[in-house]
Amino acid sequence: MPVSIPRLTRPLAVLLALVALAGCAGAPVRPGLAACKAEWRADLPITTLRNFLLVPAALDGGKVMMVVDTGAEATTITPQTVETLGLAWSPSATMLLGVGGQVPGGGTAKLRQMDLGGLEQGGRALDVGRLPLVGDDAQPVAGLLGADVLGRYDIELDLPRRVMALYAVPYCPGFVPPGYAAADGHDLQRVGGGLLFVSAEIDGRSVRALLDTGARSSLVTQRVAAGLGVTDDDLSRDPLVTGHGIGAGSVAFRRHRFDTVRVGGVTVQDMTVNIAPLPIAGVDMLLGADWLTGHRVWISPAAGRLFQR
Repeated sequence: MPVSIPRLTRPLAVLLALVALAGCAGAPVRPGLAACKAEWRADLPITTLRNFLLVPAALDGGKVMMVVDTGAEATTITPQTVETLGLAWSPSATMLLGVGGQVPGGGTAKLRQMDLGGLEQGGRALDVGRLPLVGDDAQPVAGLLGADVLGRYDIELDLPRRVMALYAVPYCPGFVPPGYAAADGHDLQRVGGGLLFVSAEIDGRSVRALLDTGARSSLVTQRVAAGLGVTDDDLSRDPLVTGHGIGAGSVAFRRHRFDTVRVGGVTVQDMTVNIAPLPIAGVDMLLGADWLTGHRVWISPAAGRLFQR
């Protein structure tokens, strides 16, 4: 969940302005979606690697794996990907913002075409930045898919089936996706840069959570933890781990167990969450990929709802 600062004004990581959601005539329509003229566009297989959610893509014809990252404003690729694919690269002194603070970016790369499960998007500039080691030599990861790409669609993440489905849905506040009930929905707020927020509860306290599928583990700020009664002595007894975000730096986290974490109608007991400073204004919590494990989740910017089963 990185952010490039000189090129855009953005509150967080790498996400661009959300493109209006619209359907295209002639695309296949799945049952139950016709009322809101929603159109199925693509299914992409999900590979879970160390709790990162990866999907296949083709960048100028080169086949790669990308992290699904709703916590990034803009799609970002690594310098190694730029060199491997021979992309036109314009280095510049941009800055990216992630959980570890601001780090130098690597400019932008010009892409002629991106393909996601048969969906083709052409003529875009991608941020370039160093990412934490996700894949390996056998399965290298090229970068992050951010809101400039994902924000065009309603997204279903079906972790039991390991499939990400993309749908085009026009603005439709009453929309309920097939296989879900209205009661499965929870208010979802989309801010100007494309970031998606939900209200959550930790041990009964309301917090503002950024839906961040690019974060392997959920995180709460030290300020929120202190408000919940977590003392420095408590933290000193919690496991200390080191994580990596955008750039070359590392961040130290404490792993703390809370009695309950609730989002909408879904409650998890005894959930372990990272605690660390978070240099992102207005964010109390990152709701990460660990929250999605074993669930089906439909993210609907068109309806302003997050559906969970």
